[in-house]
Amino acid sequence: MLNPNDIYSHAESLYIDEVITVSDNPYKEDVYLIYNPDGYGGVLVVGKEIIDIIKLCNGYNTIKQISLSVNQAYENLLTIFNLLVSKQIIYSVKTSQKNYSNKKKVLTCWIHLTNNCNLKCKYCYIHKNSDVMSEELLFSSIDKMLLSCKKHNYDILSLMLVGGEPLTQFKLIKSLIDYCESNPYDVPVKYIIPTNGTLVSKDIARFIKDKEISVGVSLDGSKEYHDVNRIYKNGRGSYEDTIKGINNLIEHNIKPSIMVTVTAENLEGLPKLTKYLIEKEMFFRFSFERDTQTGHPRILNDISKCIRILNECFDIMEQYLNSGSYNWFFQFGDVTFSKPVRRACAAGKNFFALGQNGEIACCSLGLEAPRTNIINIKDIISEIDDIFSDISHTSACDVNECKICEWRHSCAGACPLQTSATYGDLLHISPYCELYKSLLPRVLKIYAISIYYKNKFRERGGVTHVHI
Repeated sequence: MLNPNDIYSHAESLYIDEVITVSDNPYKEDVYLIYNPDGYGGVLVVGKEIIDIIKLCNGYNTIKQISLSVNQAYENLLTIFNLLVSKQIIYSVKTSQKNYSNKKKVLTCWIHLTNNCNLKCKYCYIHKNSDVMSEELLFSSIDKMLLSCKKHNYDILSLMLVGGEPLTQFKLIKSLIDYCESNPYDVPVKYIIPTNGTLVSKDIARFIKDKEISVGVSLDGSKEYHDVNRIYKNGRGSYEDTIKGINNLIEHNIKPSIMVTVTAENLEGLPKLTKYLIEKEMFFRFSFERDTQTGHPRILNDISKCIRILNECFDIMEQYLNSGSYNWFFQFGDVTFSKPVRRACAAGKNFFALGQNGEIACCSLGLEAPRTNIINIKDIISEIDDIFSDISHTSACDVNECKICEWRHSCAGACPLQTSATYGDLLHISPYCELYKSLLPRVLKIYAISIYYKNKFRERGGVTHVHI
């Protein structure tokens, strides 16, 4: 219960930006976003009157004093204060600012079922061969994961079934799911299949639907751009087969996540692809190409061009949102605004990669130089953190340049293995740092505009929110 005589202050690191002006808004309201990068409240979208209230929370005013300065009924003001406190935008100076998270405990394993792939994508970092994980190794590894989850009270085991192309091993995937469904450990198992989409038949789509498997499909643009990099071994482009696979999924009421790798080759086609994906009402994600072999992804050769074209994509997103089209969702790499993150991913912590011969790496990028083999591990959760302590115990907050950056809890220093490959040092800013600093304000704005139009700015006393 709020005390009207308590003094309130706003979080020190608040990011506030006007995202829609009255002149551009069919609802004739000024719209602002509020984001506390040190809190767990996500992105909030509010009107000008809420901004005025927050500014009055200056460490000197009580709720009672603020009520005399704003045009709000006292009961309504208490409702607003309760929400702003719960979202860690303001706090009582008596209790100080508190951070919390109720996130479920999840162990995620990237299971590299095979090195075999029916494509030969030019930017792929996997050295292909015909190796396939044996059923015996797969099942014994799953047993170790489930047992460890049970021992450490983890809520979910999440299995990313990958390759190569995982659907070249569809029979093995079916056997794996049958095995997990009969596990005696009472640990829920979720499945994710990232695929190139070319092998998604109607039968496979039906199986994915029946087993409630999440699926992501790689699509790099329209035919002229997609077929530059994503080709068959004979050089033929894969676009038409990928689209056919996506359509098979949609026909079975499955909306796949579309995974777009941003490269120098497909950059100019991204605005056209953005329009296509929005009109199809898809969930789509832009991720920058990684190159841990040379250490220098070619997309970085012209950073200004990359920023310009991605801003064109964001212009398109805003136009569609302002015209009433918002049944789509966009994700920018591993960026999150829902909570402060120390690292861009959980690699080496509660996420690890399992190679087709039992190799253990912090993630798929590390499978070329694994740290150990799963046959040497007894308790996965307790041992993984120690095996990869150099990675799992390093965060953006350890990097001098990142410590003073307002986006450090959103990008979290980006991919540590890419940084290490580029500079030979984990404690260095990401080679993508300039891109992130330039683009994240715009990404945050897109999220906020989406929130506004989806919620019509009428929930919770004039405040809407979402976790991203």
